Amino acid sequence: MKLAIIEDEAMARKRLERLIKEIDPQVEIAFSAGSCEDALRLLESEPVDGVFLDINLVQCNAFEILEKLSYSPAVIFVTAYDEYAVKAFEEQAIDYILKPVTKERLEVALARLKKMTNAEKENAYRVAKRFLKKIPIKVGEDIILLDPDDIVYVQADDKKSIFVTKSGSFSQTIPLRKVQEMLPDDVFVRVHKSYIVSLNHIKKISRWFSRGYVIETDTGELIKVSKGYQEEFMRKIGMK
Repeated sequence: MKLAIIEDEAMARKRLERLIKEIDPQVEIAFSAGSCEDALRLLESEPVDGVFLDINLVQCNAFEILEKLSYSPAVIFVTAYDEYAVKAFEEQAIDYILKPVTKERLEVALARLKKMTNAEKENAYRVAKRFLKKIPIKVGEDIILLDPDDIVYVQADDKKSIFVTKSGSFSQTIPLRKVQEMLPDDVFVRVHKSYIVSLNHIKKISRWFSRGYVIETDTGELIKVSKGYQEEFMRKIGMK
């Protein structure tokens, strides 16, 4: 189990990490961060199973970080305030610990995290329910927020996905099935095991041999609609 700690007080970060390791030496603390910028950068570059997250950080609050993430780790909020509890559980937090954190209370939170089933852990990574307005894309040491309206299509490339826009392309270490969960399904449709296409960027749909179709995007690329995805595609464009 790989965890992260996001807390803007250095002493609190070190104490939380020490208590976690005392409770379970097998837990890996992938990293800790004290700022919103570092938190988002590290969480994107090294995805974790769970994160201990302070709510009130200096530059932002925890909910802003979660909104920008391209995946949803299991979250345990750690805060000195109780007024965010309802909001926290709306974000599907698995626990909410009030400061000062005790070892006994931390043991309960870790136990809850460990008891999550595989299906629950998989669901924790889903972002489809929140339909992020923008997609965080890592470019070198920077993170840009890509507007879904600018995405023409996304192509699978081994274990990576290539986001293609009119102004360029961006390769990310995200499986295509995860990308599909990140994008609004009223606009994007899977047309092939290796392609997701924006309906807003389709210029023309042509017959491909006897019963198939090929899409021409408004950037000129041709993408075949494979048989297994054809029915859903035709339904999305209103032809079924």
